[in-house]
Amino acid sequence: MHQKEQIIELIKNHKENLESKDRDDVYESSTTIFSLCQRFYKNESAFQKEIEMIRSQLGVLLITQSDDYPVFTLKTIKDLYRRLLNSMISEIENLGLPSKNDIKIDRSVNVNVNQNQSQYQKVELSFLIDILKDELNGRQLKELKEIVENESEPEVIKEKVNSKLVEFGINVTAGILSSLLSNPTIWGMIN
Repeated sequence: MHQKEQIIELIKNHKENLESKDRDDVYESSTTIFSLCQRFYKNESAFQKEIEMIRSQLGVLLITQSDDYPVFTLKTIKDLYRRLLNSMISEIENLGLPSKNDIKIDRSVNVNVNQNQSQYQKVELSFLIDILKDELNGRQLKELKEIVENESEPEVIKEKVNSKLVEFGINVTAGILSSLLSNPTIWGMIN
């Protein structure tokens, strides 16, 4: 059995007899599905967010030792959980498991232009490069460029660039932001 089929079978097993499971069993089941989401999906994926919300509500029921809580009942949580499991099964059956290659960084900026007909254009925003060159010294610009070129995960890039900007100091970060916000090109793009 291939990994895809194994995972679908695992999810189906967790969906089985969901109605007869108590809050402890549902929480235990959600732990496995949470681990599955962490392993195969991005942190900000819809599945990841949904399972975190479900686990959070189940946690409240476990703490209060009740199946009825003003916001969510165990029945409501089971319904949400079943829908999540069905969605995951459907996606995996139709699209397969996500892979690291599914997450790509597009370093261009996409702009939709609506005239008589809709057009999709990529616009080079050279003014951003000019702002960075004006506000950063050569070493700082080189450090940021190395981060973007050497990392492939968007979240890692974001964290490392943020860390570097903090390291460069508030004046540098404020200079970049104020130059960006005072540029008329930006305001022309904001509706």
